[in-house]
Amino acid sequence: MRTSDSQTNAEQSEQGVTAFESLGRPFDPALHEAVGSVESDEHEPGAVLDELGRGYCWGEELLRPARVRQ
Repeated sequence: MRTSDSQTNAEQSEQGVTAFESLGRPFDPALHEAVGSVESDEHEPGAVLDELGRGYCWGEELLRPARVRQ
C-alpha cells in the first residue's frame, strides 16, 4: 500500500520532522548542498534559484540538507 504525500507529511510533522523553504533565500552551507549554479542578472548573488531536493529538520537538528542550484 502506497501512502500519499499529505499522509507522509502529516506523519513526519507528528514526529517533529519539518521541511524548510530554500527558494529565494541566501545559500547557507549548513542547510544547503549546492549541486550546480545558474547565471542570473535578476537575482542576488548567492541566492538559491532552484530546489532539486527538499531539506528536512528534526527540531533544531538538520536531517537532510536541501539540494539546490544557486
